Amino acid sequence: MKVFIDGWTDLVSTHKEKGRALKGKKVAVITQSTSEALPEGFELPIKLTAEYMDIEYVGGIFWDIRRLLSESPQIKSDIKN
Repeated sequence: MKVFIDGWTDLVSTHKEKGRALKGKKVAVITQSTSEALPEGFELPIKLTAEYMDIEYVGGIFWDIRRLLSESPQIKSDIKN
């Protein structure tokens, strides 16, 4: 995630025109893991970076991949084969 955020903030210093074009845009997080929940503070760097860049953080979507796999008959079938 550090590389992603570093690249994002590079837009402010290295590619200023592109960085300024993000002002007023919206950003969300989409992630999956084998954990039941996101680690505490996971979204904080994204929220703070968005705030710094004057981008609206609109929240995120998180999937526990184990739950997704266990609830999907098609995926279960594909895994067995």
